[in-house]
Amino acid sequence: MLGGFTLAVEQVAVYLGLHPEIAPSDLLNILLAKGLTVADTLPARDADVAARMLTQSKQLDLILQSTLTRLDRPARTVLSIAALLPPDSVPWPWLRELTVAIHPELGERDDLGADPWLALGRRLVGLRLLTDGDDPYVARIHRLVAAHCLASDRGTDALAEVVNRFVGRRADSMYGMTQAPDDWELDALLAAIPHRLDKLPTRDLAYDGVFLSEKVLLYRGLPASGSLMSSAHAVLARLAASDPANAAWQRDLSVSLEKLGDLAVAQGDLPGALARFTECLQISQRLAASDPANAEWQRDLSVSLNKLGDLAVAQGDLPGALRYFAEDLKIAQRLAASDPANAEWQRDLVVSHLRQARLAEQSGNPAAMREELQKCLAILQRMKQRELHFDPAMERLYQQLRHLLPPS
Repeated sequence: MLGGFTLAVEQVAVYLGLHPEIAPSDLLNILLAKGLTVADTLPARDADVAARMLTQSKQLDLILQSTLTRLDRPARTVLSIAALLPPDSVPWPWLRELTVAIHPELGERDDLGADPWLALGRRLVGLRLLTDGDDPYVARIHRLVAAHCLASDRGTDALAEVVNRFVGRRADSMYGMTQAPDDWELDALLAAIPHRLDKLPTRDLAYDGVFLSEKVLLYRGLPASGSLMSSAHAVLARLAASDPANAAWQRDLSVSLEKLGDLAVAQGDLPGALARFTECLQISQRLAASDPANAEWQRDLSVSLNKLGDLAVAQGDLPGALRYFAEDLKIAQRLAASDPANAEWQRDLVVSHLRQARLAEQSGNPAAMREELQKCLAILQRMKQRELHFDPAMERLYQQLRHLLPPS
């Protein structure tokens, strides 16, 4: 039950010793129901427990210091990295990759084929400095051991930045995957990103967390995705508020607001989505107005207008949707005309006309719908002639429109 952690066992033993009125079986049932972390709260619940544990903690520090000083540098590095991660979620593959980057010799088998990394891991587990987690890919480190490592190790700040960047890279890699992610790593990222942002709130990690929330929504659902977005958005919002003149930070905030709006739509909270999308639009408008030649910011504005247009359609406000989509179409036309060889911008223009067609259909105007679809087909035909890239969705649309409409 206590996962082999001597410290947790000790806390429970001290508590039971001071409270004979509590049966061990009753406390066990509570721990089974609430989890191991309840044991860590026992000193805070009882001053006598805290006092006795404080005395024993000093002894523990001496014991840990004696144990740690006998470890070699690679072993200390492993513990330092583990101490920077959530105590109950320390992935072995992460530990290995980070440690081997610092100690390359751990990545090479000896002449008999033995793996020095596995030997090191077994040693740390044997000393109970790390223990097995609920998943074979994940270890655990007791909070007091982690705290001791962080307090006693030099260079923790630099290593913390390394760990933040590593976690961000793993999140970015997972976001780009087309296949389902490994459960252990997705769960590890869900624990590590908020944990690291709380300890060292860096822009890049927060931004990676914003995009990972899409995968989390797909594989873990709304609550988990919302929780991750909350942690990431808080960091980006603070950065943007600290320097309103920093365009990059303002854009980060607009992207985060857009994702929060998407989550609100998924939750059925259309008023909440409207508030988020409107904030996003205001930032996008300011950035686009500040530099009309910046194509990325113009496209951001186009995306913001489309989000509000789609939301207006969902709310039955077709005139409002028409206004948003008309503004988006103007931007799409300008960008497409500025670079006819840019497949992405040509695709955006197709999508803008397609939105106009759907809106015309919903408004009961089949003639306008057909006109917009013909414009879609004409753009797609020009893209074909120029041999511009077609993604599968555009190819399907092209084939459908070819059969539906006469050649233009």
